[in-house]
Amino acid sequence: MKKICTIIVTYNPNLTDFSTVLDSHTQSGDNEVIVVDNGSHNNAEILKIVDAKKFSLISLQENMGIGYAQNIGIKAAKIKGCKYIILFDQDTIVTPNYAESILQYYKEISQNEKVATIGPNYYDPNTNRIYPQIVLDGIKLNKIFPKPEDGDFTFASFIIASGSFYDIDIFDEVGVMDEQLFIDCVDIEWCFRALKKGYKTYVCNKLMISHTIGDQRKKSLGREISIHAPIRKYYMARNNILLIRKKSIPFSYKVRKLFGIPLYMSLYLYDVGFAKEYIKFIFKGLKDGIIGKDGKYEQ
Repeated sequence: MKKICTIIVTYNPNLTDFSTVLDSHTQSGDNEVIVVDNGSHNNAEILKIVDAKKFSLISLQENMGIGYAQNIGIKAAKIKGCKYIILFDQDTIVTPNYAESILQYYKEISQNEKVATIGPNYYDPNTNRIYPQIVLDGIKLNKIFPKPEDGDFTFASFIIASGSFYDIDIFDEVGVMDEQLFIDCVDIEWCFRALKKGYKTYVCNKLMISHTIGDQRKKSLGREISIHAPIRKYYMARNNILLIRKKSIPFSYKVRKLFGIPLYMSLYLYDVGFAKEYIKFIFKGLKDGIIGKDGKYEQ
């Protein structure tokens, strides 16, 4: 049986960067690598790169969203007889032997804990800034920065999907990714759903990988923020409201979001100079979230 299957979801990737990402996976200890392409315009070039690395490619005819693509990869990994999977975005570069290292960490912690998923710490390769992990404490979302000297593991309420490691059987217990969210909050929803069933999420304090959040970073009002395309803000606004409607989400998180969404979106509009496109997509997202509309954005 092949042990570890890496699943990488792509959508119109920069081909040079993507080739570098795949190069990192040739040394990471994966037993199987599956690329799921979400209807990219450069799919033919992606195929050439994937074939050259002797990896597998599953091509979707259109962009079906991150959750759908991840689920396609999980299903393919099961068919191939893989015991474990690791999810990745198209821009995450891993360290040598990452897969084998995180497998050993998983085996260690799962001896004493019911584990949903484990993941690494992350840093932005453009700024070398380390991203915080999040712990829900009442209605507060505490930012923590796990360090190697703190031990091997730190509990987190949820983690970024890219780099996250799973025993494939966990999806029989918790269910797969929520495809109707399309993109954004998919990882948050899954981790909280797992937690409700008694499975916890952990960060491996001694693992660090490169990952980029947003199209660019910007300093505003004394804080550093990620700038995304306007359409992404639609999904962020909508899906955060949709999370409030879900039974699996802790009540305190719902309260936090109920009061925090208006403030966060107002600040973001200020950060982008109240650009019309952002106003349109954010308010459309808020409206669709309130009426419970999910799935892919429709004009």
